Amino acid sequence: MMKKAGRFCEGGFSVGLRVLKGAILAAVLAMTFAVSAHAVSDNVKKLQFINHQGHHFSASYNLVRDAMRSTYKVTDDTNPLIGIAESDLNVDKYPEIIAYPLEDFEGEDGLFCTENGLCPHYILEVREKSVHTLGVIFADSVDMGTEIKNGYWTLKAFKKERAGSNDFETYVYDKAQDIYVFESETKAGPSPPKQ
Repeated sequence: MMKKAGRFCEGGFSVGLRVLKGAILAAVLAMTFAVSAHAVSDNVKKLQFINHQGHHFSASYNLVRDAMRSTYKVTDDTNPLIGIAESDLNVDKYPEIIAYPLEDFEGEDGLFCTENGLCPHYILEVREKSVHTLGVIFADSVDMGTEIKNGYWTLKAFKKERAGSNDFETYVYDKAQDIYVFESETKAGPSPPKQ
């Protein structure tokens, strides 16, 4: 630190530390306020969705907004609130993106989600200089499965409330169609009788 005329002037090192401290604080706040959209189940890998409303904290935001543009009629002057998760679905060390629009259920306008609360979850992959849509799955929440089939992780789509649900649909990547397709449905059976 240098002292100048009774006031302290920060050197380059001190400014760098203050910027680093601000970046760490922003990351901690982002994780604190992150909304987790996944089901509680033993046969899924939970995805961590973080809500974004602009490109300031997420490089993926503009890619996602552009991919969703035709379906949601998003214009350049709007920045919808979008839940975004990144995960390496095809095990190539580059993350794919799973994103869904957040809707104000109090207004019940159904702009993005169905009337029973199933929202479109876009599965996106960046290929060279373009974004490829691997599928759109309507669900309450989506998580990774526990198997790799056709080079991609399976996906579990939960149609009911997330907490404690073992009712889900499994989607697998289809190489011929180059998208995720429905494979099967799993329903939690009735609880066994207590003895």
